[in-house]
Amino acid sequence: MARAVAPASLIFLAGMVALGMGYGLDAISTRTVLLATLGILGSVILVVPARWAMVVSFFYLSFEGMAKILTNYNPVIHVGMDLLLVVLCVRWFFAYLTRKQKFPDMLPPLTVLFALHLIWFFIAFANPFSLGLIPSLASWKVYGSMTVLYFIGYYLSISAGTVRKFMAAWIVLTLIQCALSLYQGAVGPQSVTSLHPGYAGVLMRYQGYAFRPFGGSAVPGTPAIFVFMIAPFLIYFLLTAKSAWTRLILLAVVPACVLTLMLCQIRSALLKAMIGVSLFIILNLRDSSVKARKRAVLSLGAAATVLALALPYLTTHWIDQAGDNAQAIERTLSLFEYDKISGARRGAFDRILHSIQVAPLGLGLSRTGAAAGKFVDLIAKDPFYNQSFFTDNFWALTIVDLGIPGSLILTTILIMLVWRGYRSSRTMVSPELRMIATALVCTLIASIAGLWGAEGVLYNPEMVFFWFFAGALMRLPQLEAAPALTVQRQPISFVGAPSLPDAFPH
Repeated sequence: MARAVAPASLIFLAGMVALGMGYGLDAISTRTVLLATLGILGSVILVVPARWAMVVSFFYLSFEGMAKILTNYNPVIHVGMDLLLVVLCVRWFFAYLTRKQKFPDMLPPLTVLFALHLIWFFIAFANPFSLGLIPSLASWKVYGSMTVLYFIGYYLSISAGTVRKFMAAWIVLTLIQCALSLYQGAVGPQSVTSLHPGYAGVLMRYQGYAFRPFGGSAVPGTPAIFVFMIAPFLIYFLLTAKSAWTRLILLAVVPACVLTLMLCQIRSALLKAMIGVSLFIILNLRDSSVKARKRAVLSLGAAATVLALALPYLTTHWIDQAGDNAQAIERTLSLFEYDKISGARRGAFDRILHSIQVAPLGLGLSRTGAAAGKFVDLIAKDPFYNQSFFTDNFWALTIVDLGIPGSLILTTILIMLVWRGYRSSRTMVSPELRMIATALVCTLIASIAGLWGAEGVLYNPEMVFFWFFAGALMRLPQLEAAPALTVQRQPISFVGAPSLPDAFPH
């Protein structure tokens, strides 16, 4: 593996250098550099082991939004993550076609439900109120990629160590987002408007609000989504790290993540982070050995102490750097004020009822979310349904796009993912696999808990994270079918786990 990764690392480094050149060389347009970088990353995916290829895709995703703005939403960059997924699938298809790899002999759990979802998705193309074939195909980015990511996550998760590496990769990417956000929060709007005037256009939509850091995204506040997604992962590694240096680094990361949440003003992200972390701590303390409980209490106590000591200093420093930060922190903390937060998502149930009455079988695709903005002219010309469908709710959106049947199928998938994941986290024999399953299912539960006021599992970056790790979670019970494990369930003591053959070529 080392020999395979070394040249890939050089190519990856070359891509990073090219990206940096886009900011420093006037002779090379930013669009050219970013398109070249995307091409380099696509080439990397073709030559490195499959698990590394997925990490490269994660890396691109974390900066895809910034690349969109810097290239004025170049169509190729806009679907860059989807193109990288296509490259992955083409690579595996040719490997199977040339018999270098056998087709997997087992399908993931819930395959039938995902098949029903795709069948109904394509039926929606024939909806009489559909906007046409091209707009419907464009919605693959929302409703089709999730299935591909689920299968990829399932087949790439060949061992506990592999899943841990994927978790660690997301933590690293989140820390980069935090660093960018803290810098942008200290400098203010000019930290992004100096890069490209497109940022000013985005900020116009948020007039009246304090400045929200973009990180590497195209939407202000997105770094908070990265933070809430990896919050249980941070606690997992804090409890299982064998190196004192690793634990110290993680302890230092905690206040930086919390401050990022506060600056981004995404109150639902703070709530979801609290849900994920709380569930993970409760489930693990209940199921741990006495020694592991003591270690957990010490680690969590240290994290709480560092947070209590560092956060006041950090918030004061960032407020002094930019006045908007005081308003940002105040708005985020309004999460704990019932009078302010109780009406934040008022009317969601009425929107769902309206969607059911107007479109019980859906209105075809591309009338909501990002696709609605792309095909706004087609929607305006529609003599029957030219109204704007404001959703801000997973069920309201899926009913408009796919109707009641499509929304019910997706809801069933979400329920089954949580149920099977929770059952695995309670019944598996391997302490390490059980703890990883708990971290994953707690993150998925937190994400689903926010769907009443958002559609995160349908849009990047949350979509890629959610469905990939949903597939990984469904694979974990099969990993412990290896004969090396004992049949008697043991309390968590942080031991290793066996692996299964990889279904994808290296």
